[in-house]
Amino acid sequence: RFCTAVKDGQIPPQKLIEFAKSNHIRFEKSDSWSSLCKKVYDLINTTK
Repeated sequence: RFCTAVKDGQIPPQKLIEFAKSNHIRFEKSDSWSSLCKKVYDLINTTK
């Protein structure tokens, strides 16, 4: 659901990047949105 929102433009990609950086999620510029999103999503689910 979360990743679909990013893909659909409901969540700006810049927000995803800022969130990833602020939570020290490592990602490469070459990573696809879906892989970055999955990392963020996994982090959100493990910290709940």
